[in-house]
Amino acid sequence: FSLICRVRDEFGAEEAERILYYEGVEKYVTIAPASKECYTTLFLHPANGVLAFVTNRAIEKQHVDLTFDLEALGLADGELEARDTMYNRTLPMEDGGKVSLDLDSERWTYLWLKPKG
Repeated sequence: FSLICRVRDEFGAEEAERILYYEGVEKYVTIAPASKECYTTLFLHPANGVLAFVTNRAIEKQHVDLTFDLEALGLADGELEARDTMYNRTLPMEDGGKVSLDLDSERWTYLWLKPKG
């Protein structure tokens, strides 16, 4: 629980705009495979980037591809780092804003698209 609070505090989640998975998040990110089992809620912060709460509700492990619309998110002009904060790892991001990760059954993570510098 303390890790979750630390990540949210460091990101500035209280000051961020929140876009719930059922409130038009597809304007900013697409998820593959497209299903009701994997979804994301976004926190958009003007200075700290995007914090994506990514969830796998499926019974089996899922390989999840998230493609962020960096233009719509206002992040197209800078260099970004994609941090899987729950597992403390940097994930590669393709030029088109695609980040891939594996999530075990009933698992979730916070993926932080953080501006470098």
